Amino acid sequence: MVNKFDELLEQFESKDPINYQKVWKELKEEKTQYFILLHDAYTAHQLENQRVALNVTRQTLLKMDKLEGTNEFSNLLSDLEDE
Repeated sequence: MVNKFDELLEQFESKDPINYQKVWKELKEEKTQYFILLHDAYTAHQLENQRVALNVTRQTLLKMDKLEGTNEFSNLLSDLEDE
């Protein structure tokens, strides 16, 4: 599986134009999926290292929401709290 950094590096080296909107969206989707995995693991096991990663990822995604002017991740947080 190719990660986003490798994909960007490949595009940069090939001098193809980078579609930053596409890359941003894919990065946010990956981080959101990662957050959900961390959230589920933390809910099940309450491990400290999961809590730290969960909080860092949450703050990153909230910042991405703010920069985009959306509430996508905030809405997801509300849904997870309602469970």
